[in-house]
Amino acid sequence: MALDIQPLDRFRDLLARARHLEATEAALMSLATVGADGWPAVREIYLQAVDDTGLVFFTHDCSRKARQLAENPRAAACFYWPALGQQVQVEGVTEPVDDATADDAWAGRSRESQLAAWASRQSRPLDSDEALTARVADYRKRFDFQRQIPRPAHWCGYRLVPERIEFWSSGWRYLHVRERYERDAHAWVIQRLEP
Repeated sequence: MALDIQPLDRFRDLLARARHLEATEAALMSLATVGADGWPAVREIYLQAVDDTGLVFFTHDCSRKARQLAENPRAAACFYWPALGQQVQVEGVTEPVDDATADDAWAGRSRESQLAAWASRQSRPLDSDEALTARVADYRKRFDFQRQIPRPAHWCGYRLVPERIEFWSSGWRYLHVRERYERDAHAWVIQRLEP
């Protein structure tokens, strides 16, 4: 049955409730990607924003996730909020965010986070802790007199545009409630699933 319901609005409402109970951990999501080699990878990252199109997150363009998304833009995310007894799974296709969106998100990061993003060669082998610490110190010195640290070209964002969203609610005696929204050409189609 096709319904005129926006699952991203429902997701935003749940996220707001979870943030009230779980603070910053509410935005923690498991992001799954698969590269051209067929090997899946999953990691915990922070959701940075939810807009009317999808879920926005950021990474280094040399990271494993960015390399996999370049090879295969399909991805899945999962949120679990124990305090609410709620889980949300999102499956879809990723797209790069525009520079203005990335610049705005970058400006909202702490200075230490920005320095770490400049210094990190994410997902490459670590030579030594000392070498990484020295790179951070070099960037701290380089940007010492700049009020705003510019966004490095390698720090980029993605939007996961959902094609399928499943809401799971903990139920009495394991009779959990599952509702799946799937996008078709004109609307979201919602279907109840067996627990």
